[in-house]
Amino acid sequence: MLTRLPEAKTVVATISFTNGLHLVSRCQDGVYDLIVQGLPEVRGVKRELAFQVGEGGESKTSVWSVGTSQSVAFSRIPAQVARDLAAGGELQIIVPRNKKGAGAPATSWTSSRRAPPSSRR
Repeated sequence: MLTRLPEAKTVVATISFTNGLHLVSRCQDGVYDLIVQGLPEVRGVKRELAFQVGEGGESKTSVWSVGTSQSVAFSRIPAQVARDLAAGGELQIIVPRNKKGAGAPATSWTSSRRAPPSSRR
């Protein structure tokens, strides 16, 4: 879904998946943010997430800031992640295992839809 709010100089694009994950891309007055909602909760102010885009694409791990709701993460390098997403294709989001070996194993989600070639830019 794409929403434009010209009075706030804002454009917001969201996509929701049936597994409960939501990606929110927001450009507000020239500042770009990328947000993932619906992640397993984590304590702390940062977490690692890996994105793999396209068949045979390379998984790229980056550090994300954790929101007030511990199931929300904000990209610290949103432009790089956005460029990867713009390539289109299957998306896999991977939450790595806790480095201490405790807690849940690595978790991943894969999108079930592919961007049609005409929508890739």
